[in-house]
Amino acid sequence: MDEDENPCDDFYQHVCGSWLSTRDSGNTVLLSAWDSFALTVASKFQTLYVPKEEQASVQKAALYWQACLSVLNSSNVPGVKQALEGAGIAWPQRSPEPDFLRTMFFMSERANMPVFIQLTTVKTNSSAYLLYFGQWAMFNQKMMSLAMMCRTKRLANHVQVLFESFGGTDHSRLSELTKQFEGGTRRDIPTQRHSSSSRQQCRWRSGTRCTRATEVSVSAAPEESYIVGVEYFAAVFRLHQKYGDAVMNDIVEGLAVENLIAFTEPRILESFYGNAEEARRAVQSNCFAFSYDIFGYAVNHFFLRSKTVPYEQVTQLAEDVRKELPKLLSGNSSLLTRSANGSNFETVFGVMERSRPGGYLSRYADYPDMTNDPLRNWMLVVKHGKKVDKHEAPYLKHSIHDHVKFKGFRLMMPELLFPVFASDAHWAIRYGGLGARIAAALLCDYIEGSGKANEVYRANHDCLFGKVSKPVDANLQVAVACAGIVLRLFELARSKAADGDPLFMDTPHFRAEKLPFIFGCHLLCGENGGKELCNTPVRHSADFARVFDCPRDSPMNPSKKCWMLPP
Repeated sequence: MDEDENPCDDFYQHVCGSWLSTRDSGNTVLLSAWDSFALTVASKFQTLYVPKEEQASVQKAALYWQACLSVLNSSNVPGVKQALEGAGIAWPQRSPEPDFLRTMFFMSERANMPVFIQLTTVKTNSSAYLLYFGQWAMFNQKMMSLAMMCRTKRLANHVQVLFESFGGTDHSRLSELTKQFEGGTRRDIPTQRHSSSSRQQCRWRSGTRCTRATEVSVSAAPEESYIVGVEYFAAVFRLHQKYGDAVMNDIVEGLAVENLIAFTEPRILESFYGNAEEARRAVQSNCFAFSYDIFGYAVNHFFLRSKTVPYEQVTQLAEDVRKELPKLLSGNSSLLTRSANGSNFETVFGVMERSRPGGYLSRYADYPDMTNDPLRNWMLVVKHGKKVDKHEAPYLKHSIHDHVKFKGFRLMMPELLFPVFASDAHWAIRYGGLGARIAAALLCDYIEGSGKANEVYRANHDCLFGKVSKPVDANLQVAVACAGIVLRLFELARSKAADGDPLFMDTPHFRAEKLPFIFGCHLLCGENGGKELCNTPVRHSADFARVFDCPRDSPMNPSKKCWMLPP
């Protein structure tokens, strides 16, 4: 905390100032919690025994993780080469039958690591398809990284390491490929928007047959296919017209190999990231991100089953909040009956409940057994994902934007661990952190159960900002509402606690009444929009102004205050 900053002038700076000054830009409290969780999972799973066959869901998750991290200590280049050769990709050798389109389809459909084009096909009926061509965000990031390496004179060394690791020996060929890499990273893809293709339709048909059991054709006949994003597709073909078959194939195959370096070996990774430590961090981060997306419910089950997280304490906190909240709403004791569907409250615990037996765990039974080859595992999961309905696949997506959610908040495993929650945490911290998010869900159910949600959110918006033409921010509104009640929820709990319970008493540094506000803001440190989500709610809280002795009309205690709930 920044003790020199007056909390009544800028509460966010008071709470987060010193924390922000000692952290890298872009880091946040909750991202740090996720990083800590990733290390915990890695330490647990690295030593978990996994049989080669008939693996349980947690064992599949563990072996996927083990294989993913193995590239930090050993080489998997042979496994990557085998996968590429099976798709006809000969890099770094020159392909006797260059076909960059086949490579792009393979990378998009089989490897799910698109080069230039991300292709999505949707069958609309027995004879028609929708084809979506687009850019893959991670490929664009990779191109930006390669461009930076080119400017800092590191790209040539990286290409040489890649070339040698994949069996290249001809130095004239290395020089040729290096020039192609350097040229391909200058982002000179033409953007002319026309759909004249430099490829014959028969070769298109051949490429699509490589990746799908059913042929997908590009035709002017609307009953056969509809193309979305063809202008980007055409722009890539302009590169082919500029360079020709052989060079274009080298560029696409080289970038295909580049897209798969996460599955290769330490030497390649170090040449890309600059040093061993940066490579280690990147691999650990990427392995966690992909592994948790794929096997998140199994990972959660592992922790819930082992009782290493205080999940029952959080569910009890939720029940306490749900019981006490109606008492604080000025006679609106019909909260629970008027919001009978409870959809927002259910969303809070949806992920954890689906991680229990009888939830999503059974869906991992159809997953293939994992192997020691990280790329093979990735492709097995991709192949399985194409067989099942996207709503049936047990993928657990998470976004950094989730960290600032009050409306739509989902309880995730890192939020059951320090520093967000702990079994011996002060109760003011429990209420200021997860308690506020749980209360927010109940308040949303209350507002939306009233049948007048649009009117309420609009009126709240007008109170906060006046009648300005900006989107209505319901998330900010429920954060403001929580700041008006979170201290009272804590005080209700304290009134029922045993005398002298240290988890309800003042601390050596703070009165207990300050802690819900401090900790609630602390969880927003470094977040995009965190300052507004911290300062706006407390600005409209009479309890905050009283507890922090803020003078009337100070920045954090304006005369006009908004109450976010209907009468």
